[in-house]
Amino acid sequence: MKISKINFRVINSRFLTIGLVAFCTFSSLAQTTIYSADFSTDNDGFPNHSDASPPTPGPTSVSGGIAPNDWTLSYVSTPGTDGTANSFKVVSGALVSDDWGGQGIFQSSAIDVSTLNMVTINALSENVGANDDDFIYFYILDGNPRVETIIGITNSGDPVNYSIVDLDVSEASSLIVGFEFSENGGNMGYSTSSYIVTAPVASPCTPPQFRATATCVDVTTDAVFDEYYVSVEVTDKGSATGDVSVSVGSFTGSITGGVGTIVLGPFTFIDGLGHQ
Repeated sequence: MKISKINFRVINSRFLTIGLVAFCTFSSLAQTTIYSADFSTDNDGFPNHSDASPPTPGPTSVSGGIAPNDWTLSYVSTPGTDGTANSFKVVSGALVSDDWGGQGIFQSSAIDVSTLNMVTINALSENVGANDDDFIYFYILDGNPRVETIIGITNSGDPVNYSIVDLDVSEASSLIVGFEFSENGGNMGYSTSSYIVTAPVASPCTPPQFRATATCVDVTTDAVFDEYYVSVEVTDKGSATGDVSVSVGSFTGSITGGVGTIVLGPFTFIDGLGHQ
């Protein structure tokens, strides 16, 4: 935390103590969730299929979840059928594909990022017997081409997770996140338990409390003619978690632990008045 500026006037070399305003920066470590895929309703997604209807010929899609955390499932290449209960739907709080029969795409609703500078994207998935190596996560900004992350080889039981930290969205208005796979095989697929987008939140801080005094002495050193020092006493470090830096004009110092006194200078009088 930094005390940005100290303003006071010294007149006729007198000592002067005045009340000042401290400015503190803001912490952006806290995060707020702006999208969390809603996997709360069982059977949201495509119905099970063991013959040609469903699925319908691609491209086609279905909706799931509740706004603003809704999503769509889709495919372009029509999944195959093999007489078993192929599925791509919500089961017990997760989006599960099981012997789906081919291409499956999850895509979030459009997320408004017009007022944000950066976001973090995280997804938690698991290989639940999938025998392919083409699971792809992606995001889309303002309808531009997908930016993809290919997961690569995983085995049954392996995590298939995703994390994009501090993605710059300062020039974008909308964000879409998603994934795609192609899976065909009995009791084989993926399970996605969460897909979350967060943004940093500025947390207000409490400024330090301090007093600034013009003085002719820096501890044991006397000021020379037409010079003076500034003694700054921080009595409460506010939200600072460690040391407090103090700047007076071009002089800067640090108070260990945040509470204490620091003397900065020397400063020069100009025409009998000292300005800082």
